[in-house]
Amino acid sequence: MKFEKIHNKGQARLFKNRYLEYLTKTHPLVIWGIYIPLIGFMLYFTASVLAFSIFQISLSFLAGILFGRYLSMSYTGLFFIFLLRVKEQ
Repeated sequence: MKFEKIHNKGQARLFKNRYLEYLTKTHPLVIWGIYIPLIGFMLYFTASVLAFSIFQISLSFLAGILFGRYLSMSYTGLFFIFLLRVKEQ
């Protein structure tokens, strides 16, 4: 198998308008600046107001991960099942 290097020059444009194109650029630290305080607040609220223990918070986190994994796997499986049915017809 031959590996071909991709030569990208610049970035893809989303809009013809320069102002709209300027608004699409975001520094990666902005994402961290939004989600880290939000996660901290949620953990504080859960521990203090709802009086969850560390064990309950960890168990809720793992249950969310497993449930999300189950949903993504089931949706992916259903997609391929229906995709194969459509291709057969």
